[in-house]
Amino acid sequence: MLLSRLIHYIKGYLVIRVSGHYPERFLNVCAARGILVWDIKRLSEHTIRLKISIRGFRKLTGIAAKTAVRIHIIAKCGLPIAL
Repeated sequence: MLLSRLIHYIKGYLVIRVSGHYPERFLNVCAARGILVWDIKRLSEHTIRLKISIRGFRKLTGIAAKTAVRIHIIAKCGLPIAL
């Protein structure tokens, strides 16, 4: 647990909010494409908050359009951001 937190911090990650009619579909497409997401929390029926790596975030543009969701960056965390 601590080791995975350290690795995520070293590589950098983003906390994002995904809103749309079917945020679960967005998560399914991310899983199918091998994009790692963690710490998923449902904020409302149509909104979720999650953490994703910087590399994974770059792959989200097509996925967001395909699943008709909006992505908002809440926070940027990690060593690359601090430097």
